[in-house]
Amino acid sequence: MRNGLIVVSGCPRSGTSVCMDIQRVSHGEDKILGKKFPQDQAKEERAKREKQQDGETDTDYALRMYYIAKQAQPEREDDYKDMNPEGFWEMAFTVRGVMYQPQFKKLLHDIRDGKEYKICKVVSQGLMASDPTYIGKIIYMMRHPRAVAKSQERLKRGFNVTDPKTGEVKNALEDFKIHTPEMYISVTLQACKFFIDNPEIPVRFYHFEDLIADPLPILDNMQEFIGQGDYTKAKDIVQPKLNRSKHEDIEHTLWEDAEFIYKNFTEGAKFINNNELEKGLDKFKEILEFMSDPMRPANREKQNWPCYRAKRTTNEVQCQQCYNDKNVMNNFKKHAISKSTTVDEDGNETIEETWRDEPCAFECGLDLDRTEYLTVEESIKNNFWDEDKE
Repeated sequence: MRNGLIVVSGCPRSGTSVCMDIQRVSHGEDKILGKKFPQDQAKEERAKREKQQDGETDTDYALRMYYIAKQAQPEREDDYKDMNPEGFWEMAFTVRGVMYQPQFKKLLHDIRDGKEYKICKVVSQGLMASDPTYIGKIIYMMRHPRAVAKSQERLKRGFNVTDPKTGEVKNALEDFKIHTPEMYISVTLQACKFFIDNPEIPVRFYHFEDLIADPLPILDNMQEFIGQGDYTKAKDIVQPKLNRSKHEDIEHTLWEDAEFIYKNFTEGAKFINNNELEKGLDKFKEILEFMSDPMRPANREKQNWPCYRAKRTTNEVQCQQCYNDKNVMNNFKKHAISKSTTVDEDGNETIEETWRDEPCAFECGLDLDRTEYLTVEESIKNNFWDEDKE
């Protein structure tokens, strides 16, 4: 039997919180590393900051409170409780990964030596930063990327505005579909790498959708896999109402990549659950190989580079706009000119049109859709920003 933490993992918004609640009921709260609402601690710390400090003048205190009030979003004070009414059960390892920290020295030592067992949540991206020697088993939650993205949309992330006419507080994104599979793709790739690099760690995969639809078989399977606790106590924890994020067909360039990853990750997980580890890891390797292609939309979206002509960092979309939209091109040109303008002590401006002597990196090799590129010299000579050459 492998010693170490029992880790509940998965992509954020994939059911890790409800899975942690299952572990809490099945094993007892004393076995859980994490707080129900860790955000409450931040509220408590803020409350302490809002008290006038020793030696702080009334004037300084009033100014500090003014800034605190400006930065506060009271209408979002308890949004996190709406997102996970049953709690998050998170702690220091949840995002940063399981690693040695002085305050956990004895705990981690006892866990690794088999003197104690504890359960904690570590989301997918945290796995890659984790020291595998501290991990005994992993319960990994899966969820369709469209449902993950829809659940993310509920977060709204603080885009609240006040209507100047009515005074009503409204989310600026309320009427827009903002979800995207970008996060799902990124963190699932990291999970694939972790499982490939650490095949010795036992892992069992569960679909959030299956857990919500029919929890009892999943609980029985968890009992068999973990071999500790009493999962019959958790039969009333899972409620269909938890599945509040339904799939939507929102257009996005990354859905093809996300669907490929989900399909192959699910197949790999099924193999591993059936004790066919090598076949499962091969599926994860297929995902990494597929996503290593620089032509994949997910990779193209992440690329950026310095544009010495525009004197700024740019990316594929901005370069395409610069090529095809004269207004965008002129805005980039204005930025370049502003960065090349100096003012002497008498207030006289000197404008150096250095953009004329810089190539366009996009047309010299960074446009992945081109079959032929200009040389640096040709790009400078035929500078498309120069209206006199049109």
